[in-house]
Amino acid sequence: MAVTTNAYRHALDDYYKQGDNWHLAEWIKEELEKVSHREYNTGFFYGGEPGQVTSNGGYIRHYDVVAVCDDYKDGTAYLTQRNRFFTGDMLDVLPPSGVPFNVKVEKMFNDKGEEIEVAPHAMQKLTMPTEIEIPKGSLLRKKRI
Repeated sequence: MAVTTNAYRHALDDYYKQGDNWHLAEWIKEELEKVSHREYNTGFFYGGEPGQVTSNGGYIRHYDVVAVCDDYKDGTAYLTQRNRFFTGDMLDVLPPSGVPFNVKVEKMFNDKGEEIEVAPHAMQKLTMPTEIEIPKGSLLRKKRI
């Protein structure tokens, strides 16, 4: 819900800033595809069908949340792991408010300070050096292959 609210908030803010010249920023449309969702359609807006899509019966999910940023200090992100990810992965960072951005996992360390190649344990505490500041509360997402 937070992802959708953030996208709509930015779309509305852009509309009021741009007026008649408004166009939907591509990143906003992409955000709505990144969240777990059923197939999008006009629903019952025009009356009658198509109504709700029931043919596939499931949710579409292209991204997994792999970590949450607990803090960022002096070039280091302090993370709590949610799903498995690896050194070398490109992660999509969704800050608490603002525009998403990407960061590559160059290195990461477990809570003992040991460099690791994979974060396999849910709720594992990790540190990740990065020059790109990751705001506290950001969700780090990985595209499903």
